[in-house]
Amino acid sequence: MPRFNDPKRIAEYNATGSYAAGYGTCWFPAMEGLVKLGTLTGERKYLDAAAAIAAFYGQFDRLPIDHAHGMLCNQASLLLLYEATKNPSYLARVEKRWEELLNGGYINPAGGILEKCRVKFGRDEGCAIVDWFRLNLALGRVTGNTRYWAMAERTLHNHFLQNQAPQGGFGHRQTLCDDDGAYGFGKSIEESTWCCTYHGELGFINLREHLLARAGAVLTCKFALDFTASDAIGTTTSVLRPGQKAGEVVRQRVSLAGQPACVVRVRRPLWAEGVSAVDAKDAAMPLEAQDGWYATAQPVHEVEFIYAGGVYVEDRHCARLPAGPQPGRPFVMGYGPKLLATEGRTATAPATWPVTLENFKAQGLEPFPAAFRNKDCCFVAGKSADGGNSNDTKKHKQ
Repeated sequence: MPRFNDPKRIAEYNATGSYAAGYGTCWFPAMEGLVKLGTLTGERKYLDAAAAIAAFYGQFDRLPIDHAHGMLCNQASLLLLYEATKNPSYLARVEKRWEELLNGGYINPAGGILEKCRVKFGRDEGCAIVDWFRLNLALGRVTGNTRYWAMAERTLHNHFLQNQAPQGGFGHRQTLCDDDGAYGFGKSIEESTWCCTYHGELGFINLREHLLARAGAVLTCKFALDFTASDAIGTTTSVLRPGQKAGEVVRQRVSLAGQPACVVRVRRPLWAEGVSAVDAKDAAMPLEAQDGWYATAQPVHEVEFIYAGGVYVEDRHCARLPAGPQPGRPFVMGYGPKLLATEGRTATAPATWPVTLENFKAQGLEPFPAAFRNKDCCFVAGKSADGGNSNDTKKHKQ
């Protein structure tokens, strides 16, 4: 620490740059291991070391930066420090960075980030996408703010899975950008078996740790996903099926086989216009709503939640446009948790609004499918055909 936290050497540290071998990337992520070591051993010296590094990091923690992976690891470290010390300044730093990333256009509409933490760059990186994903999971757990769960859901269903190669690994996918950020993905992906594939698996592990939470007789399910999860109380299953009636996007059946009955609570996703529930015989069940969460009014053994909605429109900063597309402005469309995307490098804007999912499918637009993981695809409509991206085919070997 005396060598790498030396204020007299700041010029030397800055001279290394901020890419993958730079000081800002390689030194400050030591905070994460130190906090975990302090938590595991109970020895204060490790937390004190992490806190000293965090204080020094403030002089280097700025945007843009050339390595999103390193920067986001540092933000995850600051959040761990907050959990270990309860010092609110650490949480404030992370939430401020979250706002800067979203409002600055560094986070694209698919919920991901590029390899370099810049608005425009020619490729992404699986490690950085997973760091953004796990940071949002942790922020959701720590703060309870549903915006972080919503962003984690967006990232998972769109950019995270689009970075996964057909073989299952993760890496660098060609990213189509214009001056306002990413608008699509290229078909080429370079699996990074030395880092991104491992970090991608970490993303799935982090997700499993955040699927369910218990508080007394209340079971909270944070995502509308298919899963089976076991804990000390028993095994919980969540099964999805398509909506059965007009206006339904998806149904989620949560079953507590063999467990005592409890109140089951789910989050209303940003893409859902409403949440209702039925029992096994499709009879309506009352729900109680509070702060974006919907809970069964009584303890249950099984319940099916219905998420209502349709096609929606957002700007390129993930902000909803209730009135539909704005003339002359690029926009993105979604259905459920997935953006609508089309094969190729341009997406056709609808002539009228509103339209149905079936209308979009007739135009080649569909909720981001696995089939697009090895094809050129576009998720921003209403923009020029060329996109203004000089980085599309340029190699980025550092």
